[in-house]
Amino acid sequence: MTAVDLVWVDGPNVVIDGRGYPLDRLEGVTAEERRPRFRPWFAALGLAVLSIPLLNALPGGASEPYAALPYVLIGVMIFAAIFRVTFGDGTYVLVVEVAGERKVALRSSDHQLIISVLADVRELLRSNHGPS
Repeated sequence: MTAVDLVWVDGPNVVIDGRGYPLDRLEGVTAEERRPRFRPWFAALGLAVLSIPLLNALPGGASEPYAALPYVLIGVMIFAAIFRVTFGDGTYVLVVEVAGERKVALRSSDHQLIISVLADVRELLRSNHGPS
C-alpha cells in the first residue's frame, strides 16, 4: 500500500486510511514511534522467575517424570520477554489534531509509509490554510 492509496480529499474532508477528518478543523499532524511497553513483559519475566522456587517446593520437586516441562516453559517465557523488549520493533502512528483533540489516524510498522502520508497531509494543510 502506498501513501497515494491512503490519503485523498473528499469534499470538505481529508480522508486518511478510510476515515474522514474535516479539513477546516484539522489543526496539525505528527508522526510518532510507539515502542513496546516494558511493564507487561517484565511482569511476565518476574512471574516466570518467581515460579521456579515454587516449583522446587512442590512435593517430589524435580524427581517427577515431567518436572522439566515447567522449567522449559519458564525458560521460553524469559527468553521471549527479554527478546521482545530488546529487539521488538515499534509501531509508527500518524496522529492528527482535530479541534484540540489528538486522534491516531494510521498505524504501521513501515516508517517510510507514515512519513510519506505525513508529508501528503501537511501539503494538504498548507494548501488549505496557507503557509504556516
